[in-house]
Amino acid sequence: MRTLTPRWLPLLAGLTLWDLVLWLFRRASEDPGQGMMHLVVAVALLLWWHPRSRATPFNAPILTAATVALAWCGIAALTVDYPLVRSLATAIALGFSLLAGLPRASRFLPAILGLSLLLPFSEETTSYLIGYPARVIAGRLAAALLSASGFAVEIQGALLEVNGTPLFADAPCAGLHMGWTGLAIALLLCLYRETSAKRTLLVGASTIILILAGNALRMAALAQLEHLRLSSLPTFTHNAVGTASFLLLLPALIALTRPTPPSTSTPMRQCRIGRPHLVVALFAVSAPLLPLQPDYFRDHPTPVLQPEWPTEWQGKSLQPASLTELDTRFSDQFPGALARFHADQYRILYRYLEEPSRQLHAGAVCYQAHGYRLQPEPAWKDAKGSLWSTYIVDKKGVRLLVREQIRSLSTGRTWPDVSAWYWGVSMGKDPGPWLAATIAKPIPE
Repeated sequence: MRTLTPRWLPLLAGLTLWDLVLWLFRRASEDPGQGMMHLVVAVALLLWWHPRSRATPFNAPILTAATVALAWCGIAALTVDYPLVRSLATAIALGFSLLAGLPRASRFLPAILGLSLLLPFSEETTSYLIGYPARVIAGRLAAALLSASGFAVEIQGALLEVNGTPLFADAPCAGLHMGWTGLAIALLLCLYRETSAKRTLLVGASTIILILAGNALRMAALAQLEHLRLSSLPTFTHNAVGTASFLLLLPALIALTRPTPPSTSTPMRQCRIGRPHLVVALFAVSAPLLPLQPDYFRDHPTPVLQPEWPTEWQGKSLQPASLTELDTRFSDQFPGALARFHADQYRILYRYLEEPSRQLHAGAVCYQAHGYRLQPEPAWKDAKGSLWSTYIVDKKGVRLLVREQIRSLSTGRTWPDVSAWYWGVSMGKDPGPWLAATIAKPIPE
């Protein structure tokens, strides 16, 4: 039987997501910047790998791992109604497929698998999974820096209270941009400089520590700027400070990823691709056609809920309003109820949930998906002393001041962002139900 060359193996892995192309495209279009970074990493990985994939023999253990990962792709397509799980399975299959035909594959295993696993994670997913704990760690480091500078600092979760002023200094998802990009750059440097597997793992761990330190430095700098109330600073100050703190990390990353002398170890046993792998690949690619395949694009019926909506905001009576086009972003497969109101100039969107769900997106995600530029602002404390995350969005001259908060209707506990809420309720700290409020007010020119 004629065998395939290594360059065909990654294609077989990539084809397992053929039925999720629309979902992947929609996710990339919601954040073009993040989608572009994914594309850059994928192209850089391909350019490094392609000239090295000319030999026909395969590395036997790596090929076995690729076969197992492809089997997982097929099983996940039949049983899991969650695209991220399928994307992770494909990422692992893709990583092992890229490695299967490479000489000294073990040296490149951490870098290639690490880069492959970065590709499925969007900013929003990463925010839910690690955004809150990462901000808490960086916030504590920032608090130590500010305290050493003479500021009186108190910590409330991921928020800092500096000299009595609550500061939600960490811009929505800005630290995640730095983390994802920093890890991608570090792993690509390891790959192109052919760093050993052990040093690549060390570089990855060191990069995480450096990124947390960089975020702490960024948060401390932004907190000092907010405390000084330098209102004359341009609106891109937050991004500029974040970029500067990230650039400070690059020399350390480059220094860590030094080349390793060529290995003199005995090469691993090689083989040629056989029928078992092709059969498993065919199963993984065709699994979405089988009757058990969940339909990700079906309009799932939203349960009919009749919550008791608030009747006033800051002493002003709420008037019902129709859902806007932007609200439909919130309501896409949302397992709860939505309602829009207005009170004078305030535009208010309420979302009601009875069970924890990742479908409760941050409002910033939807604004950015609609082309709004986002400028983070200090946290806002209402008359009851609870904190709201605050930011300004701007599009074609339309500027809105937006505040967000999630409140438990059973305990009265509040969270200023969805990541903090999700971590809290996922660990059973609040029974719910919950009401998420997104309050927008036009800013006069």
